[in-house]
Amino acid sequence: MNQIAPQKSFKNSVWLGLMLGLVLPALAPLVFFILQKASTDLLNFIKELSAQGLLLKMLSIGAMLNLGAFFLFINQNRVKVAQGVILATFVYTFLVLLSKFL
Repeated sequence: MNQIAPQKSFKNSVWLGLMLGLVLPALAPLVFFILQKASTDLLNFIKELSAQGLLLKMLSIGAMLNLGAFFLFINQNRVKVAQGVILATFVYTFLVLLSKFL
């Protein structure tokens, strides 16, 4: 008998959660840039934040958006996506700790 293997749904995949979890924290500096109505472009704004030591703090605050996304996906029973979001949060945590100690 020919059985067709079930296709994996991208809507409930770790990769989707990982991508969302990596993008969401990056929105914090972007929102801050929009609210500041800075007279410079986005790249220079990010360089200024980095020079002032604020970029990592903003990314850390932005990682809290992952918490909301995690609970949203858990409530929707999309456990694989929630796992990807947690994985991305661990990646951010590792990078922030690494940058603080180097």
